Amino acid sequence: MAIRPRRLLWTETARADLVDAYRYLAELNEQAADRLILGLEAKARMMAESGLTGRDRSELAPDVRSVAYRSRILFFRTTPDEVIILRVLHGHQDLSDDLFDEEQQED
Repeated sequence: MAIRPRRLLWTETARADLVDAYRYLAELNEQAADRLILGLEAKARMMAESGLTGRDRSELAPDVRSVAYRSRILFFRTTPDEVIILRVLHGHQDLSDDLFDEEQQED
C-alpha cells in the first residue's frame, strides 16, 4: 500500500519559533540561519510526504510526536490527512507540557 502525502500545517507558535531561531542565529551567521530554516521546512515537508512518524512524546501532550533536525526538534501531531507542526524548539531546551497549548492555531 502506497503512503498518501499529508497536508503540512504550521501553528502560529511554530512559525514564531522559526522566527526566533532565525533571529538568534542570524546575529552570528545569516547564511547558517537561512540554511537552518530551509532545512527545518524541508524536514517537515518530507515528513508530510513520506509518512515519517517520529518519536512518541505523549508525555508532553496527547498525540504529540517529535523528530530532530540538527539542534532543533520539530514537535507535531498527525491526522490521516495532515501533519501539524506545533513547536520548533532547541534540543537543549527544558521541555514541559505547558509548551503545548491545546488552543494553538494553524496558519
